[in-house]
Amino acid sequence: MPQHKNPTSLEDLCYQAVKCHLLTLCQILHDRKMSPRQLRTAWISSLPGTVRTRLLQETTDIKDGPIPFYLMGLLLAPDVDRLRIELCCYYGCSHQAAMLRLLAVEGKGLRSLELARSALLRLDQSLLQSVLLNANSLQHLTMRNIATDATLAVIGSSCQQLITLDISNSRQVTDIGIKQLFIKIELRDKSHLSDPNNYAVSISTKPQSSRWRSLYKMFRSIQQLMGSCNGHTPNDDIESYGSILLECYESPNTITSTLRVLNITNTGVTSAGVFLALQNSKCIQSVGEYPQMGRVLQLVSSKFEMPPKFQLKNVRTTITTAHTIDVINKLCPFIEQLIAMDTKFLLPSELSTNDIPSTLKSLILLEVPPLPLWLTEFYWFLGEIRSVLISELVLKFFATEVLVRLELDKLLNLCPMLKTLVIDGADINWSLPLTNSKQTLLQKVQLGQIVTGQVLLNLITQSPQLITAHFYKCTDITEEEMISLKSSMLKCFYIYETRLINASSIIIELLYNCPQLQHVGNITNWGASVGSTCDILQSVKDKNYDLQFNAGSHWYYSPCINKYE
Repeated sequence: MPQHKNPTSLEDLCYQAVKCHLLTLCQILHDRKMSPRQLRTAWISSLPGTVRTRLLQETTDIKDGPIPFYLMGLLLAPDVDRLRIELCCYYGCSHQAAMLRLLAVEGKGLRSLELARSALLRLDQSLLQSVLLNANSLQHLTMRNIATDATLAVIGSSCQQLITLDISNSRQVTDIGIKQLFIKIELRDKSHLSDPNNYAVSISTKPQSSRWRSLYKMFRSIQQLMGSCNGHTPNDDIESYGSILLECYESPNTITSTLRVLNITNTGVTSAGVFLALQNSKCIQSVGEYPQMGRVLQLVSSKFEMPPKFQLKNVRTTITTAHTIDVINKLCPFIEQLIAMDTKFLLPSELSTNDIPSTLKSLILLEVPPLPLWLTEFYWFLGEIRSVLISELVLKFFATEVLVRLELDKLLNLCPMLKTLVIDGADINWSLPLTNSKQTLLQKVQLGQIVTGQVLLNLITQSPQLITAHFYKCTDITEEEMISLKSSMLKCFYIYETRLINASSIIIELLYNCPQLQHVGNITNWGASVGSTCDILQSVKDKNYDLQFNAGSHWYYSPCINKYE
């Protein structure tokens, strides 16, 4: 039977009590307009840094006005190494500015910082730079939907040990910001040239860009003002005061040698910006789910006779062909995850064993053509690359009225190291006898569109390590097959749609046969009556089982298994 609901650990109960007391105290301080510094010393001296870090992690995401500021005023100190802040959603908020000032003083020990927001917001760049300069041990920075080009310039000049930078969903970030992140640009007098190895550009004529034009106009106005003060008219020749000669120095920021992950998903960065990042930071292993990565690698391959190799471990490509796969293999020898979209132009027979690196562990194919020929060639391809130890396989077929038939037992025999398997948009069958099938290492499966009862029964029987089992439509499974299901590790069993006569008795038997079960669904689509469903829910509640019944949405959005799009 499933585990019974038990109180959380004594430690968790203590944390909950302290959090409630903290929130009440912060509200009192706000109502009485008292400064948290009056009580700060007592809290910091009483609680170690690890405890205050956890309290801040679990409470600062509250969006209730100034409460997060008071919490930070009580608990934040240099021994806190992780922090997440939910910023206000409007510009000019005094609490937001106060929190940034507090971070600049007390956030010196931060190694991980996440700034979150729910709406458009502008940040004070000078305050942000103060925070980043003082947090000289910062290694992980998250600024989703909040970063701009100016923000990246501040990060590049301030963060010396940054390993992970997440600026996803920040549409204001462009290629200019990427350049400012990795390259420091200084304007100096040519007479002070000291390092001939730095790249320098002399500016002695009227500049072309808007920024240089503004600089030129500024110097011109200063010279004209000087001329007016000395009795000259504004139309006097300004060259009599000496020409302006500036040097533009470009040197790499320290972040180029430390950054490993740069998440630029859903930003304004183009292929040129991605190449600029990879060219300046040779250690980058991931750019998030940037969809045009395959196109970037193709451009690099065509531009150089001997193209450079990158350290990327995951690549996402849109229109996928055999040439795209070949380029990825040549330029990314350490790739572990390949996400290929729109694979209708990719025929597995065009690939060779040399096109797939031996380091590949995750193969995700989206928008796969539902053609028997393509699937037959894919079986052949998997047989040719048995040396590749793929542990995650995702196949999502185009939605059509006629589903392609997929033999699951054949697929499992070709991929013996699979731990995660997701198939969507196919008619999934099991052809071989169970005695001829080997046990699998599967831990998570999600199968649709149609799954036979034999597939469901054989899969759970042959997968002793299975934790999550999701099936979309399984209408031919019998009650005897459901009752015979046994698994000592299964925690989530979900069928979106099936037809059973006596669902209540089946649920009880399922609970006995799967003692670790924590999630069951979708029983409203199992053919049970409303009364029978209510009886099941009431029985589980009366026996105090730690069991959650999931609805139809669990198939589409679930913490049990990743969402692949």
